[in-house]
Amino acid sequence: MPKRIVDGEGIWKSDKLNRVTPAKYRGELANLIPLASMGGTFQADANRVWSQVYSFNRPDVTKKQVESMLQEFERVKILFRWRSEDGKLWGHFVGSTRAGRVPPPSQQFKE
Repeated sequence: MPKRIVDGEGIWKSDKLNRVTPAKYRGELANLIPLASMGGTFQADANRVWSQVYSFNRPDVTKKQVESMLQEFERVKILFRWRSEDGKLWGHFVGSTRAGRVPPPSQQFKE
């Protein structure tokens, strides 16, 4: 059966992730992946990401660090970001829409 979601091995052995510095940011990718829709896209504003992911249980992570993480993931091409016409900052996890990583469209919204 094909892998339908990003699994640990897919993250841990990533050459792109290995280029992320500082190394402490590497593990944070696993915290950010759940933000994305099935297509791999999410609102990538650092304030929004911080409030959704870190504000509840990670007081050691600041909004400034979140912006730095997002910039670093973008630098190594794990993340692609753009600003929409309405001013919102969006991000897309590169490669998240490859065949086998998400269910086919006919299966995506079945309960």
